Amino acid sequence: MKVGDRVGTLARWRSPAPPWVEWLIVRPPDELPHFKPHLPDFVVKVFDGSRCGSSNDLFREFAREFSFPSYFGENWDALDDFLTDDYFVPTDGCLILFEKAKLLLSSSEREFLIFQSAMRNCGEAWATPDLRSQVLDDDGSPVDPQRIIPFHVVLVSSEHTDPPSRNWIHPVFEWNPEEIRPESSGAV
Repeated sequence: MKVGDRVGTLARWRSPAPPWVEWLIVRPPDELPHFKPHLPDFVVKVFDGSRCGSSNDLFREFAREFSFPSYFGENWDALDDFLTDDYFVPTDGCLILFEKAKLLLSSSEREFLIFQSAMRNCGEAWATPDLRSQVLDDDGSPVDPQRIIPFHVVLVSSEHTDPPSRNWIHPVFEWNPEEIRPESSGAV
């Protein structure tokens, strides 16, 4: 496995450019509970991979975390619609973290591949205005169709061996707190 750059994590997430889906290894492992990205004006959601073992569990967790309405269809197309259409418009960007990533969709490798593709498509849609349908802001007014918004999904673990044990098709990066420690807050 090739591990990508160790620095530039926040800069990567502030950018609308790919990779939109990545695996992040937090080192040392005891730093994992303290891994809290500091991205003001971003929607940052943290999921527990152990609560998302199946696609049905994952859909319920998305509905809960994002307060989707009761008519959310709990399927891949519905998730795509809610994350790229008029229901969900991130302010300056969106970062979705999955802790305990090894347990995410552990009941089905096929669903795990679909998940990766679906999240990559959401990132690409927000980075490519022509791929989105007409998007409305919270007040119902149209969002600037040329507005480009960073959207990233990060699977977080402390185990160097996680991605090779799964059908992983995206980059792997490593985070080391000594290399990326903000001056005052202690947050990433």
